[in-house]
Amino acid sequence: MEVVEGRHIWDVSLSDGVVEYAKTHEEIKGAFLTFQKDADQIYPGWKEKLGYTGESSVQAATFDWQKKAAAAAFVGADSCSQISKTASEALDQSSRYADLALDEKELIKNGKHVLVAYIMKPKAGYDYLATAAHFAAESSTGTNVNVCTTDDFTKSVDALVYMIDPDMEEMKIAYPTMLFDRNITDGRAMMCSILTLTIGNNQGMGDVEYGKIYDIYFPPHI
Repeated sequence: MEVVEGRHIWDVSLSDGVVEYAKTHEEIKGAFLTFQKDADQIYPGWKEKLGYTGESSVQAATFDWQKKAAAAAFVGADSCSQISKTASEALDQSSRYADLALDEKELIKNGKHVLVAYIMKPKAGYDYLATAAHFAAESSTGTNVNVCTTDDFTKSVDALVYMIDPDMEEMKIAYPTMLFDRNITDGRAMMCSILTLTIGNNQGMGDVEYGKIYDIYFPPHI
């Protein structure tokens, strides 16, 4: 009995320590924002302790933490100071995760992308391209808030929306082949990795009514 009680006290103390640590470490604060539901269960009361009273992940992206992190040696670090814009601007990641100028025939010819066609419907009030870009972000190198620390390699494996037809609820996303985990036996991409990224991570998004794959293209070498 004493061991159980002692362990419980130790857990509470550790929990408080993590929240206290987050007050002065931006990367930990960012984790609380990104995984709010998990944080609510593991660290009850974290919002009050950190001074954050928003409810949604979009509101979280606009929250002023009072003290910005020291300049990081990553490409895009300057964008951290610009996150305190409107919620819709914070969620719209189309400048990074969409390129409607890409040509499908050229993508196939170059053989460096898996091409996936979806039927996707945003929830009411959400812009189609912004939602599609969020979908691509969640499926590759991004998340539900703007990522402020990144580098050139990470950007090179961004999934990109290259076609949308809002009236037909259709979008197409190009996934760089380098994004997927490889099988150690033959070096080919693993199907579980492909499915996890293309139709796993993006399910249950707050701005998506539904998203379904209806066609997929694999370059021969993958």
